[in-house]
Amino acid sequence: RQFESFKQEALQIPAIKTVSKSNSSLVEIGNQNSSVQWSGKPEDSDIFFRTVVVDYDFVETMGLNLLEGRFFKKEFNDTNNFIVTKHAVEIMGLENPIGQEIVQWGTPGKIVGVVEDFHGRSLHEKLDPIVLMCKPEWTGTVFIRIDGDKAQEAIAHLESLSKKFNPKYDFAYSFVDDDFERLYSTEKVTGSLALSFTIMAIIISGLGLL
Repeated sequence: RQFESFKQEALQIPAIKTVSKSNSSLVEIGNQNSSVQWSGKPEDSDIFFRTVVVDYDFVETMGLNLLEGRFFKKEFNDTNNFIVTKHAVEIMGLENPIGQEIVQWGTPGKIVGVVEDFHGRSLHEKLDPIVLMCKPEWTGTVFIRIDGDKAQEAIAHLESLSKKFNPKYDFAYSFVDDDFERLYSTEKVTGSLALSFTIMAIIISGLGLL
């Protein structure tokens, strides 16, 4: 409820570059739906999109590469508008996507930007078309880009701000690269076990030869 005040105070900290909000991390986008509508969409289409609801400055905070158009801007009142990935443009067959109207969950809006494709899930899964929807009131998790050389300084300041604005809740945070790493933790364990059993098999075979 006090996000804007929190954001403005956080941006006064030299170690913090940008601050925004979303309903999902881009590392593991859970929302998958077929409710995106656009002009020319086949009636029998079963195409599924990943949708992320974001606040202003989110695309810049996450460092997504803008290919066409612009980022979400408050001065343009972009609430309900969209930024889509290149793959989403290809899936929808849009030759000139900027300014095209699409509908998500019954909410119409215009495409204002196109970003480079990125995997919103494990790299073992196929590349999904992704829609970023600017709907600040639907967001709940804060994302902050910090100066990597001043990470501990930034975290200390953010913990103080968290206690100031959210005193009833513990300060909890994670780094996106660690979240990404956790996607593959199971595979690493499986790989280690497979290696161990392979070595054991070789040893047993060697003993058998002896």
